[in-house]
Amino acid sequence: MKNKKDGFDLTKAKKIPLEKRKLLIEAAEKKLGRPLKPPQEKHKPISIKLHPKVYAWAKSEAEKRDLGYQTIINETLLKLVTKKS
Repeated sequence: MKNKKDGFDLTKAKKIPLEKRKLLIEAAEKKLGRPLKPPQEKHKPISIKLHPKVYAWAKSEAEKRDLGYQTIINETLLKLVTKKS
């Protein structure tokens, strides 16, 4: 017996026990990805020109720490800003 809508053959389909169905439904309903940040913590996308030495430093630091270079630049600027406040 083929499903007319999408053409799948359902004659050999196995029934999923109720407990497993519930687990599958719960898993499908969970939100994936990172949790949302509060508005004051959201990063603002910008475009910036950096001196080549700054860029090279950030890239090498990022590689050492296994992070992205933008994260390194952001952390450095954030430390500077919070020190002066």
